[in-house]
Amino acid sequence: MTTVMARQLAVVAGKSEILSDGNLTARAGRVVGLIGPNGAGKTTLLRAILGLAPVARGVVTVDGVDMSAAPAHRRARTLAYLPQGGVIHWPITVERLVLLGRLPHLEPWASPGEEDRRAVEAALAAADVRSLCVRLATTLSGGERTRVLLARALATEAPVLLADEPVAALDPYHQLTIMALFRRLAAAGRAVVVVLHDLGLAARYCDDLVLIAKGKTAACGTPTEVLTPQVLTEVYGVRPLSDLARMGLELAPPPMN
Repeated sequence: MTTVMARQLAVVAGKSEILSDGNLTARAGRVVGLIGPNGAGKTTLLRAILGLAPVARGVVTVDGVDMSAAPAHRRARTLAYLPQGGVIHWPITVERLVLLGRLPHLEPWASPGEEDRRAVEAALAAADVRSLCVRLATTLSGGERTRVLLARALATEAPVLLADEPVAALDPYHQLTIMALFRRLAAAGRAVVVVLHDLGLAARYCDDLVLIAKGKTAACGTPTEVLTPQVLTEVYGVRPLSDLARMGLELAPPPMN
């Protein structure tokens, strides 16, 4: 059972310490919501875990192994990443774009095999983008692009998925279906970390929450433990008007024929 642990991570940009004490634990079978105000350091923490941001101090381990010493291909097979506001530069088909998620499993110059095709098909179905297979990726809307890039991350079949604001550009239906997908991935044995601004979704779909404020982990625990009136007032400067666990929407039943 995979466990990712980030302890006391610090990231410095120029003369500024943009992350000073980032801590996070993600275990297989659980969805971790990474929350906090804009500019708090959530994306920086994800990138530090992935090795995409230089870590000034602290350590990231997966099952006790220090990832700073891990080969790039092992990191890529272990940690799948959906970045915030992903950009697609090349006019390739959606199917070929999702197939890029299999690169960590391929030897140099090797062609994809049946296992790779199966993983791509499963990822396309999971992200609800199978109908877009032959579309050029550069013609997609923002919401379609997000779901296609999620499919690329899922195709890696990594035991850990890190998703940065994956529902920000989606309509309500796809917000709920993607969050439900994260729940299914966790139930199947993956560890999922998702950056969210919608506290209603965080309360309903996440097993654990990690609250980042001013570059530090300010609170962690279950949604009930983290989303208290005191914390919301101190960190966000807002007062809850209703039970957060009851906020949000329900998926509508399919129309009757």
